[in-house]
Amino acid sequence: MQCWFGNIHDYNSGRNVGDWIDIEDFSYLTSYLDAIDDLEEKVKEVTKHREGAEEWWIQDFEPDFSPFLGECSSLRSVLVTQEIIDELWNRGFKDESDAVSIIFYVDERVSTCIESETKEYYDAFFSFFDDSYAGEYKSKEDWAEDFLHQTGQLSELSDQLKYYFDYESFAEAQECDGITFLNLECGNVLVLHSW
Repeated sequence: MQCWFGNIHDYNSGRNVGDWIDIEDFSYLTSYLDAIDDLEEKVKEVTKHREGAEEWWIQDFEPDFSPFLGECSSLRSVLVTQEIIDELWNRGFKDESDAVSIIFYVDERVSTCIESETKEYYDAFFSFFDDSYAGEYKSKEDWAEDFLHQTGQLSELSDQLKYYFDYESFAEAQECDGITFLNLECGNVLVLHSW
């Protein structure tokens, strides 16, 4: 993830002073306080921090994380977002837009605020994600067929009748019962449940 940090004083004076910072360069898992200090020093450097011009803001994100992160997000929030992206990458979600979709979905359902302690938020995020993860499938229909076979719900139907079962309609009906299908860039769907 990259963020464009700018100096508020200079912006208000008609100049746009700042630069892009690659947040991947500041991992906090080894030392959170060092990462915050290092990132803060880099922000001061790119925003030309000086007496009377100490305040900075985030003018842009790549990928776009608004409204999850905003102009006044803390460095702590930026770092924990990067750590979540890294962990999702390690779990096989290699496309940034997929990570954004997953982060938005989980964040709306996690009771811990990202502005709270980062470790607490990170843990709550992945606890919820792991509990709600129901797999990755080629389509909603593939999920429905797999789900119905695993639960035995179609076992009483003859093979002839199973042929006519509408898996797509069944999957769509499950969206009202707590199943969410997130479309991934690779064409697959990520299936999450809220029960």
